[in-house]
Amino acid sequence: MNEIIPRYIYGFLNSGLLLIKYCRSCTVCSRLTRFPRYNDPKKLVETREGRCGEWANCFTLYCRAFGYESRLVAPYGVLTLILDFTDHVWTECYSQFLGRWMHLDPCEAIYDRPLLYEKGWNKKLNYAIAIAKDGVYDVTKRYTRKWHEVLSRRTMVTEPSLSSILTNITNETRRGFAPQLLSIIEARDIEENQQIERSLHSEDDESLSLPGRRSGNEQWRKSRSEIGSDNLSSSACPVRLCVDEHVTKIYNAFRPVLHQFIAEEVTKAEAVE
Repeated sequence: MNEIIPRYIYGFLNSGLLLIKYCRSCTVCSRLTRFPRYNDPKKLVETREGRCGEWANCFTLYCRAFGYESRLVAPYGVLTLILDFTDHVWTECYSQFLGRWMHLDPCEAIYDRPLLYEKGWNKKLNYAIAIAKDGVYDVTKRYTRKWHEVLSRRTMVTEPSLSSILTNITNETRRGFAPQLLSIIEARDIEENQQIERSLHSEDDESLSLPGRRSGNEQWRKSRSEIGSDNLSSSACPVRLCVDEHVTKIYNAFRPVLHQFIAEEVTKAEAVE
């Protein structure tokens, strides 16, 4: 998508607020494309249209369908999606092998590179909130090595107030959880907080080269100062084209199965089995 036309239509579905966007899909003919923004991943499996938020939403659905504990990560702005389109959404998946949450970006075909946005895209982060079925988490520190700079941009609420808000929401989502499950989740929370603090104070690997943003056309990425210093035109087969083709093949292979799971209300455990 290129130029965003400031015209929106709002409506309500059972999945929540629906935003209809009109975008210029072609810089040559300036054709307008009617672009619905659904939040229900089951609907997105049907429409197969969207921006980074829809990509991450569907990708998280796929991860969960295959039995992986996954959650969405949204910088502030995406949480108020209708008001601000300047940010990004990605996925975190819990790795039993690594014993930690792992960064996954389906739009960029990159995994376990949490400094991608700050170091590769030169993004000025403020709030990165992970949204899971068992709570909401402030994971901003995982994605920065410049915490003092980030902290100066976190001006919406005080840090204690933010922590209190997220804790209250998390406690509400966990109401009714069995004591044994609560014990496991709370132990994992403690371990995650310790890991994030350690990573925040670890030395940055200067030899690690992270790319600028690859999704979206070049003009749009330049306007957001996210293009980075890497030369994306040097490859005979652009990464995104290769990845998109690969993802499409996977999607086409599994789409009938997912639709069947949804129609028959198959549980996660049954789907994995």
